[in-house]
Amino acid sequence: MVLWVAVSLCVLVTIGATIHRCRIVVWVYIRSGTGDLPPCELLSRADPNSRNCRMADPANGLGELRDLHGRHFNSLNKVPSVDYMLPADSVEMKRLNTQHEMFRVALGGLYPENYVEPIARRLTPREGETIRICDLGSGSGDWAADMATAFPHSEVLAIDLAPGLPVNPPANLQFKVADITQEAPEYHGQFDLIQGRCIANGIKDYPALFALVHHYLKPGGILITAEGFLDIFGEDLMSVTPKEQGGLARLFSEIARRQPSPNNTGVNRTGNFLDGWLQEHGGFEDIKERKIYVPMGWEGSTELCKEPQRAGQLMLASTRSFAGAWRPMFLSMGLPEADIDRWVALAQEELNNPDTTRAYAKFRIAARPRALLTVRAASVTASPIRSSNSAVPLANVEAQWESLSSEEQVEVHRELESLQKRDWKTLSIDEKKAAYFVAFGPHGPRTPTSPPGQTMKVITGTLAIFALTGVAFGIVRSYGSTPHTMTKEYQQASNERAIEQKMNPLTGITSEGYKGTGFIVSK
Repeated sequence: MVLWVAVSLCVLVTIGATIHRCRIVVWVYIRSGTGDLPPCELLSRADPNSRNCRMADPANGLGELRDLHGRHFNSLNKVPSVDYMLPADSVEMKRLNTQHEMFRVALGGLYPENYVEPIARRLTPREGETIRICDLGSGSGDWAADMATAFPHSEVLAIDLAPGLPVNPPANLQFKVADITQEAPEYHGQFDLIQGRCIANGIKDYPALFALVHHYLKPGGILITAEGFLDIFGEDLMSVTPKEQGGLARLFSEIARRQPSPNNTGVNRTGNFLDGWLQEHGGFEDIKERKIYVPMGWEGSTELCKEPQRAGQLMLASTRSFAGAWRPMFLSMGLPEADIDRWVALAQEELNNPDTTRAYAKFRIAARPRALLTVRAASVTASPIRSSNSAVPLANVEAQWESLSSEEQVEVHRELESLQKRDWKTLSIDEKKAAYFVAFGPHGPRTPTSPPGQTMKVITGTLAIFALTGVAFGIVRSYGSTPHTMTKEYQQASNERAIEQKMNPLTGITSEGYKGTGFIVSK
C-alpha cells in the first residue's frame, strides 16, 4: 500500500512538472526523404530571469547536453567522429553573444552594407504574403532576435541543434531544434531571407546545404553566408606562420588540422570556396561579396571594417573564449594535456598583449538572391491564379517597365510565357496588354534607335550651327582689319601688271576696245 502511494505521488509530480514545462513548448515534426525525424520542439519564449541567453534545459527534451572535461556538449556529437567540436553551454552562448555584437559593429548592421537595399526591398511588407526569415545554425539566437525586432511584420525562425534563447524574444521569433543539413520539405519556397554564419565546422557538404537553401528560398529570396578563417593575419594581412612552441597561430593550426571541414577544403579556408560553390549551383545570381579584417584588441583600420577599435575589443573577448573552448575536444582525442595547456596559455598570453601581436581575424561574407522564376499579379482585373512569390503586378506593365529591375523583368517574361499557354480568351485585359507589350513593345531590341523628336532636334541643331557660323563670320568681317589686296592702289597696280603681261587679250583687260575696270573693285 505504501509503495503504491509513493509511486502515485511520483507520477503526479512528474505530470505536474511536465505540464509546467509545456507552457513554453510546442511539438513539431520534420519529415525528410528517409522518414520522420524525432520530434523537435519549437520555442517562442525564454526564461525571463536569465541573463543574455540561456541554453535549453536538457530535461525538457530539447536535445540533451553531456559533460566533457568540464564543458557541456550536444549529445549528438560523438568523439572521435565529431561533427561540431565546440561546446553548447552557457559559456559558449556568451561567446556567441559577443561574436554577434562584433559582426554587427564590424559590418555596420545586421547584414553587409553592400546588400542593404536589396534586403530592405525584399523584406518590405507585401499584401497577401508573409515575409519569412530563417537563421541556420542560430547559436545564441541574437541575429534572429534582432531581425525579428527590425522587421516586426515578418516571421523569423532560428534553427540549431542546441539553440540559445535570448531574454524576452519578440513574439514573431521562433526557435527550432533540428539538424540544418537534413531536408525539411515543408520549408520549400517559404523564406525571403536565409542566413548561415560561421557554421562550417558543423557542415560536411556545403554545396548540398546550398541546394537545400535554394529549395527553401522563395524566387528572388536572398541567402547571406559568412565564414571566418582559422588563421591569424598580421598587420600586412598575410597569414602568420605558427610558432613551434605555441601561440595563437599554432593553436588555430592545431584546431584546423583536427576539425572536420566541408568537402575537405580545410575549415580554415572554407570562406575561399563560398562564391565558387554558389556559382556552380547555378540557382543563385548577382553575388555581392565583402571581406572584413577585424583587429584583435588594437586600433586596426577603418578601411578593413567598421568601428575597428570597438569591434576589435569584442573580437578579442570572443577569441579568448574561443581559444579555451577547444581544450575538452583535444583531451578527448588523446592529445597530451601538457601540449594543450601550453598552446592555450601561449595563445592567451598573445591575446593579453594585443598591441604587440597586432593580429587580425578575417571573415568573408557573401550574399546572393535565388534566381527569379514566377510573378504575382496584383491587378484586380487579372486572373487570380498566381504564385505569391513576388510583388510585381501585371497591370499597366508598360508604364512601370523601365523602373523594373532586370530580375523583375525576367519574372514578367516567364509568367506571361506560362499564361499564354492557356486559351487567349480566358486572359484578362491586363494580361493581354502585358503580353502584347512584352512581345512587341518598344523595349529591349525593339527600342527605337532614335527617340521621339530626335529628327526635329537634329534639324534645329544644324540650323542653329549655321546661324551661329553666319553671325561669327559677320562679326569678323565687320570688325576685322581690311586686307591689303582690297585697296584701290593695289588693284590699280594689278591692272598695270596685267596690261604689261598682256593678260587675257581676247575678252579681258588687254583686249581691243575693253572698257571695264579690270581688277579695281574698291572705291
